[in-house]
Amino acid sequence: MADRTYDAVIIGGGNKALLLAMYLIKYGGMTVGIFERRHEIGGCLATEEISGARFGLHTLKTPPDRPRSAVPSRRHAIEPK
Repeated sequence: MADRTYDAVIIGGGNKALLLAMYLIKYGGMTVGIFERRHEIGGCLATEEISGARFGLHTLKTPPDRPRSAVPSRRHAIEPK
C-alpha cells in the first residue's frame, strides 16, 4: 500500500467519527483518513450476525433483564448540608 497523506486522521469508525469526517470533508475541504480495527465501520450502529441471527451491537450493551433507571437511587442522592 502506498503512503498517503491526510489533512486529518480519525482513529475509530464509529457513528460520531463518521459524522466528524463528513463535516471536515464537506465544510473544511479536507482529506480525511478513518482507521477502524474492526472489519466494518459504524460503531454501535453496526449489525453483527451471531449464530444466524442479526443483532445491533448497541442493544447488546444493556441486558434486557437489567433496565437502567432514569431516577437515581437514594444512596447516590446528594443530601443538603
